[in-house]
Amino acid sequence: MSTIKRLTLLITLIALAACSALPGNPSAQNRQKWESQHITHYRINLSVGCFCAFRDRMPVSVEIDNGKILSILDNQGKPAADLQDAVGQYAGIDKLFDYIDAAHKAGAAQVDVTYNARYGYPESIIVDQSKQVADDELSLTISSFEVLK
Repeated sequence: MSTIKRLTLLITLIALAACSALPGNPSAQNRQKWESQHITHYRINLSVGCFCAFRDRMPVSVEIDNGKILSILDNQGKPAADLQDAVGQYAGIDKLFDYIDAAHKAGAAQVDVTYNARYGYPESIIVDQSKQVADDELSLTISSFEVLK
């Protein structure tokens, strides 16, 4: 191998190593920001946007304590335990981060996320698993966040 080829190879390897040392993805960075806050008891207003029968009851108010759902209230302030199965999988900041990571790992065609600047939690998530499939899009929006003591 010629000296020029070796030098080119060396430069390429150094460049690749430098790229891998760059900060992680936005989800990982914001998850770390969220976790550094040590917030365990909070309330969020969560809207699940999909082609679902319960859309008219959004947003729901969800109280979370140590990762457990304490209550779900619909947009009229009425208990909405019947929505546990539909929204429970997204009800909680850690669950939202897990959903984002799973969408990336599954190779979703679109994963757009906006993060809260102060706390790092996802404020808006849009996932489209496949551009060729109609009605598989899902949007999740946190319209309110309150730390509870």
